[in-house]
Amino acid sequence: MDSNLIQAINEIYPQVRFAHDDSDHVIAVVPEQYKLESIERFQQSPYRLKQQAVLQSLESFLKYTEAHKEESSVIFFDEKELIARLIVDYHERNDLPSWCDHKAIYAAELDERWVEWRRKSNERMNQIELAQFIERHVKDFKDPTGAEMLTMATNFQVNRKVTYGNAVNLSTGEVQFEYSNASGGKGTMTVPDTFKLAIPVFKNGDHYEVEAKLRYRLHDENLVLMYELINDDDIMRDAVSGEEGMIVKLEASGLPVYLGKL
Repeated sequence: MDSNLIQAINEIYPQVRFAHDDSDHVIAVVPEQYKLESIERFQQSPYRLKQQAVLQSLESFLKYTEAHKEESSVIFFDEKELIARLIVDYHERNDLPSWCDHKAIYAAELDERWVEWRRKSNERMNQIELAQFIERHVKDFKDPTGAEMLTMATNFQVNRKVTYGNAVNLSTGEVQFEYSNASGGKGTMTVPDTFKLAIPVFKNGDHYEVEAKLRYRLHDENLVLMYELINDDDIMRDAVSGEEGMIVKLEASGLPVYLGKL
């Protein structure tokens, strides 16, 4: 403890006594009714920086890190909760601990499109439900394009009151359904067997190519449809720990990145 501080306290509170504990740390023996108050708030500037910044994007978190990092600064990253924590005034050494009062935090938020596409994967829908889902997410399609998928959705809407017969897998990678209506009219409808999306995993993050397979069942002349995302688990891992993932971007700050939380 600073000797000047001890002297100042003794001048204000002469009955306060100081001693050393087993670790040679200074302890104060304060009589009852005494109250020690910091005068830091009256100073022109605080003794040390104490704050926690909450950032809303990885880019902002990295900018804040670059602006405030010190030689002892570190980053902790929780892979399960997807939370990055910067501790600017981290301990220099075991025998030189710090208060760790200056922090910044970024909690990655999954993009709403990514969440909904994963949630609806393998969920059974009729042709109208699938058509409406496609219409809501038409901008997410890469191959076939959104315009082509919208045409397919429109065909489903137009032919909502038909019964379906055979389904044939074409050499083009498409599926062709035969259908008939109540007046005896017949026709065919062709849909892609697989399609690709381009959507971000994290809000305001990079877009990833997601593959999906369209699946179908013919049940009592009714068409039951669903899609299955094929590589979404791999993409999720890549977005976190891949070559261009979140961990690599944190390491680009030049600070140690520890997987875990403090």
